[in-house]
Amino acid sequence: MERLWHYARKGSEEKIGPVSAGEIRNLIQYGGVPPDELLVWAEGMEEWQPASSFPELCTPDIPVPVPAPASGVPLPDGLLGWMSFVGIMTVISGVISCLGCISVISGILMIIAGSALLSARSALEQISRVDESLRPFFDKIRTFMQMSGLVYIVTLLLALLMFFVFFSVIIGAMAAAMGTGV
Repeated sequence: MERLWHYARKGSEEKIGPVSAGEIRNLIQYGGVPPDELLVWAEGMEEWQPASSFPELCTPDIPVPVPAPASGVPLPDGLLGWMSFVGIMTVISGVISCLGCISVISGILMIIAGSALLSARSALEQISRVDESLRPFFDKIRTFMQMSGLVYIVTLLLALLMFFVFFSVIIGAMAAAMGTGV
């Protein structure tokens, strides 16, 4: 039976394990942890020792062949773009909401939500294909993002229209007041 190991970084209280020797080799080889900075322990050992004391933990594994490209279907077109737009608009709306005394709490929540959406978008960007059974889910997410984005666009257009009407009325009233001599 393969020996199981526990490990911890020097200076850290967090102990992880049990894990295989291969997992520790991968951590050293690909995780950027020097063997002298990694303390290990296995059943039968009296105390924790540096991984460098055990050649079987420091010798790289034989390279594993690169797996074939993932099967599945691509993400729906436009999903990442709409996620970016809605995330940015949510953050901007949150900042604007923070300008009011009463709406500060909802503004902070909007900033957090927008940031979370942008983080989710970044994570999703790493995925090129998804299982075919998940495609309807991502289609619905895309539809939700499109509708949310359209709400932001319509709201922005209505705000600009109200701004234009408001200042047109003010300028008209000023012009009328100047013309009557009041």
